[in-house]
Amino acid sequence: MKLPSLFLLAASSIPAMGAVSFQYTEDFSTSLGGWSTAGSSGSGGPPSSLVHNPTPQRASYLDTAGGIGYYLAPNVVSGDLSGAYDGVFAFDIIVPNGMDTGHSSTNLIRMDAFIWGQNGDVLVIDLAQPANGSAGEALTQYSVAINDATGWRYLNANTTYANSVLFSTLNVPQPAAATMVEMLSILSSVAQIGFRAEFSDGIDSTSGALPGTLGFNPETELDNFTFGVVPEPTSSLLAILGSVSLIFRRKR
Repeated sequence: MKLPSLFLLAASSIPAMGAVSFQYTEDFSTSLGGWSTAGSSGSGGPPSSLVHNPTPQRASYLDTAGGIGYYLAPNVVSGDLSGAYDGVFAFDIIVPNGMDTGHSSTNLIRMDAFIWGQNGDVLVIDLAQPANGSAGEALTQYSVAINDATGWRYLNANTTYANSVLFSTLNVPQPAAATMVEMLSILSSVAQIGFRAEFSDGIDSTSGALPGTLGFNPETELDNFTFGVVPEPTSSLLAILGSVSLIFRRKR
């Protein structure tokens, strides 16, 4: 029998086999979702950490150690992520009002985000510093395409980059622009994804302070992370409607 035209239209919107895309999102509505931190070693306090702030539903970075810290995505964002190419690396971040956004080193001036390959090679991009704000103000929104036309740079694991601070792009010499081949090579075998969590290397938070209590002063707070290809709403809706129509046909 002839299939319903709605189903045929929906089926035409589904990607062909072999073109499977990758997408991961986290809005921190109920928990940290497996996110963690890492950074250069420091002294004068316990390791920096993340806590879930339930009121604004964000991941809050507590800066209780020297050095510079980074937000790290959970293990689900690893392995073969080549389907994320031409997708987006997006997140919202806020520097609460009164936190130090100064820089003690010329290497710490801007936001940097990275995709670390399992072979040690790294894709890194240099982005603008988030604005200083407060809990009641808008977050700084970042969204950069994951392709070779948007400023990603390629750090080869076998090359020494002077004055580097973890994966900062403000190194000497500056790494070269990443090609599509280099990006796909790293995306096909990802070890870790992350981005900067703080913008000064001192201790700026109080250890053990809980959200809503006196002394809770996170260095930054994170929300609305997306990595990969975001499906078009129209195509997704058509695919869903097509599936429903097929189920209806089978039940008749």
